[in-house]
Amino acid sequence: MTETAAWPTAAAPAALWRSLGAALARAGAMAAAPGTPLLLSAQGVWALSGTPVLHESFATWCALHPGQACTLWAGADVLVDLLADNDPALRAPAARTAWARRVLQHYHGDDAQTWPLWPWLLHGAAGTSALRGAALAALRADATAQGVTLRAVLPLWPQLLRGALAEVVRPQDHHCCWLVEAPLAAPATAAPVLTQVQLQRGRITGLQRRRLQGPVGAALQGLLDEAAQPSAHTLLWWGAPPLPDDTWPVELRPAQVLPDGGRLALPAQPAPGDFLQPEPRASALAWLWLATCASVLAVAALEAHGAWQQRAEAQTPGAHSASLVAAREGAVPSSPVPPASAADGTGPALQDLQARRGHPWAAAFGATELPAVAGLRWLAMEHGATGELRLQGLAKDPDSVHRAAAALRLQPLWRHVLVARLEAHEAVAAGAGPAPAGSPLSFEIVARLRAPAP
Repeated sequence: MTETAAWPTAAAPAALWRSLGAALARAGAMAAAPGTPLLLSAQGVWALSGTPVLHESFATWCALHPGQACTLWAGADVLVDLLADNDPALRAPAARTAWARRVLQHYHGDDAQTWPLWPWLLHGAAGTSALRGAALAALRADATAQGVTLRAVLPLWPQLLRGALAEVVRPQDHHCCWLVEAPLAAPATAAPVLTQVQLQRGRITGLQRRRLQGPVGAALQGLLDEAAQPSAHTLLWWGAPPLPDDTWPVELRPAQVLPDGGRLALPAQPAPGDFLQPEPRASALAWLWLATCASVLAVAALEAHGAWQQRAEAQTPGAHSASLVAAREGAVPSSPVPPASAADGTGPALQDLQARRGHPWAAAFGATELPAVAGLRWLAMEHGATGELRLQGLAKDPDSVHRAAAALRLQPLWRHVLVARLEAHEAVAAGAGPAPAGSPLSFEIVARLRAPAP
């Protein structure tokens, strides 16, 4: 029994290309589709699209929005942030995570050992955020149960810091950003949480968090009086609008109150790295591109194999017919003798190809990079496998042309270097650009490659 292998025709790669293109389009659409921003707080989960709506838990929101995508932004009341010192050993994320575990255990007990951590680098400083009161495994399970895509879990305060710094007209050497997070809807039952970020020449040097108990204005005035050094101050308020009274310090009048029509843009596709993936890794789209490249290589290999088979059949036109006749007569065909390379012309073609590969093309192109030659403008270079080189250009004086020819003679690969033409040039060729200053001269230098040593 004879088995015949059918290689793909031109239509097969085209169909594969179409399927790959469709897969890429679907993946790109899924990745670019904006996910719903949610705020994870101690009161529950706030839906931030449109008018803020409070849900009892993330599971409740997932049950009401099956099959959707979302990003969880963690509020200040469920975060603990640690700012690392300038020790170079703590710049590595793994070392910073281990250090944060020890500090959290010391101040918050053994329960802090299970808190999710995210080591970050922000505004020249290294730190670690800890998410308390929420288990990542439970969040993933709630999302999976309803077919929800949980894209990332990130702290909110870096986005608030970006909004506060956007309000700064003149950057100061010492700056303090007051980031207040209050309940998003009235009546407010929980005390606002303040994140104080100290910056020196744009670099974070201090990070503190506390609740504003009692009258907010008086609490802010007390913290302002405790400030150790004079600084510029910017307050950004997130939540239900405050009601400043006479006790509210003038320096801390809110520069911005959010949300107020979406002035703070939360990215639909956050940068790599969050509580779900503390170490950034390649995205799904990058893996899809890798699979596409592998598929392209596979298709190219199949096409090359088919072309090689067609070449072999074209070189032995009678072999296939002889095999068919022998098969009909019951004879076993003998193995065809491969034709001599000189008979079918493949020998000289191969030799010509090898000669072209071995030709010193780099030396030919390097001839236009002659050192210490000023006032030359190259217009054309002609060179082929025969070994002759012609360089044409413009010069402001004859000496520069002769220096170029002399420099070319010093290169060991060239011989018979001559200035074949040197004459006044009336007009510059179209598209060649302006001629050098002075009276331009048109020149041509001719050289030949030296024969290789035996």
